[in-house]
Amino acid sequence: MKAERARERCEGVNTRSQARTPLAPFNSSTCRDGDTKKQRGQDRRISHALYSQNPYSDRFPGVLTPNSLRSLHLSHVKQLLRNNHEVEPVFYGFQLVGDSLLLRFAEQMWRRECKNEASLRRLGLCVSGQTVEQLRRRLQSQAAARGNKVVLLVGTNDLLQGRDIEKMKFSFDQLVDILEETVQRLIILTLPPIPKLEDDRRFRMKFKQFNDFLKLFPRKYANIICIDMTRSFQTNDNHSNINYFERWYDILQSRPDLVHLNHAGLSLLRDKLLSSCCSDSD
Repeated sequence: MKAERARERCEGVNTRSQARTPLAPFNSSTCRDGDTKKQRGQDRRISHALYSQNPYSDRFPGVLTPNSLRSLHLSHVKQLLRNNHEVEPVFYGFQLVGDSLLLRFAEQMWRRECKNEASLRRLGLCVSGQTVEQLRRRLQSQAAARGNKVVLLVGTNDLLQGRDIEKMKFSFDQLVDILEETVQRLIILTLPPIPKLEDDRRFRMKFKQFNDFLKLFPRKYANIICIDMTRSFQTNDNHSNINYFERWYDILQSRPDLVHLNHAGLSLLRDKLLSSCCSDSD
């Protein structure tokens, strides 16, 4: 219920006074006579941007008028119009930055199409297989591709590759320093569990150390919050809840996964992000 209210607030929908309606292609007949040509052009761009990117549009039958378009959250609209191609994927005004966890989130929950470059699947700064150090280097070379609000989730591939925990921390510290040069708001997500490795004692120790390290950043920076994702994907006895994870990497079931979130897991991630991104934008 809380996530639903947050979603409605983001989408500019008031369920008490009107039925929920979707984003639809611009219809000039809905313009008021007093609208200027500039305002009509802006309405058209807003309508097109939101209709093409809103993941919930198929659930809300109807048509939005320019008046109701203007009631949608301004920061989200501006981010879509200004940064649609530069800093995508964008989730309610926040640029998503990280590895395949956020890449799959953008693909499946936000209907964005990733690109294949040099055998890597990527969308903006979300790159499949990306480690903390690789992201740090990428950010250094692509300063113009940063949004002013960022959701950051990275580190899973480092743990899968057995990288030294102190090197991970050092690279992540530098990564945050780079982001702090430009971002106004940074949301850091702790790593979800990795069912594939949870029986490995050394992995469990490194996993906890890194997530505890991430939780310290809000104490250092006033513009950073950290969302603890770990408990949300665990059972009451602190084991990974495999109902939130992909069992197989491919449809042929020839390669076990148990790393990536499935649709239920991505939906839970979406709801956690909604409450933080939308409350930050209010």
